[in-house]
Amino acid sequence: MAWTNWEDIEVKVDGLHKSIQGAPAVVSWEKGKLHVFVHGKTPDANIYHGSNETNSWQWKQIPVAPPATTLESSISAVSWGKDRIDLFAVGGDKKVYHCAWNGSKWDDRWDVGPDSDNGKTESTPAAASWKKDRMDVFIRATNNQMSNQHFENETGKQWSKWSNAGGHMKSLDSAPAAAASGPNRIDCFVREFNNKKQLLHTWYDGTSYDSITDSTTRMKYDWVRPGGMVDETYDIEGAPAAASTPLGTGRVDVFARSSTKRLIQRKFLTDKWTSNWEKLSDYEITGDPAAVAWFGKDHWWEGNALKRIDCFALGNNDILKHAWNLNP
Repeated sequence: MAWTNWEDIEVKVDGLHKSIQGAPAVVSWEKGKLHVFVHGKTPDANIYHGSNETNSWQWKQIPVAPPATTLESSISAVSWGKDRIDLFAVGGDKKVYHCAWNGSKWDDRWDVGPDSDNGKTESTPAAASWKKDRMDVFIRATNNQMSNQHFENETGKQWSKWSNAGGHMKSLDSAPAAAASGPNRIDCFVREFNNKKQLLHTWYDGTSYDSITDSTTRMKYDWVRPGGMVDETYDIEGAPAAASTPLGTGRVDVFARSSTKRLIQRKFLTDKWTSNWEKLSDYEITGDPAAVAWFGKDHWWEGNALKRIDCFALGNNDILKHAWNLNP
């Protein structure tokens, strides 16, 4: 089914319209349920949470205040289990801040993880989970390479230190997008420096990112131009988004905002593009997109059948644009 389902979503909290900015964030741990997060437009520093659990969009302000002097207008979100949401934002000190929902309440405050001085960035983080109780966070570091930190919900593990995740020989020109496309597999995409028609790609395959070198013999771990088709149909503005299924076939759906302010999509499978960029509609978007995949069973860690993809992006007049594709 084509991307023919579109709706406008107004962010209203207690009956009051909220102006928003930047890219939204979206997660889904349960079939049919979406959780969307947006950032208030300056000087409103609040973060708002929307869910469709009542078959209509309900919005609330999350009770914990964002990091002081938040640098980025966008946040990222990931879920690694039922009733679990982790949010990430960048503070004025360029460190990555974290706040979590545990099923009953939000953390009391945003905090920074270990090794925070080595995890500084000026762009929005990306996060993905390839198995229950694990999440990986990615940033474009201040040297325009990528860094990774992961968390495991096991005694004695918790947060790792930040490590270099590629980009040694290429400068990265946007925040990364990350999607778990299989067991022990996370695919990351980012716009190449000085080339608005090209995304670069790297992936985690179950080994440590610490082993990356500049050697061509380890090129599969470094940032490369994805093989398959060369497509120069559109210039890409801002950061891409990616959606996939952790127990799936390795397929990743990649989304971006074109220079003409349209939502565009390509499909990536078995380490190569399988389609050209496709314009999904004539609706105008003014910010970077966010995307999430739905699954065949009740929870994402139980099933591998891709049933639906949802995509969100900021439109004109502070309205969210929402599109979805059934049985893509």
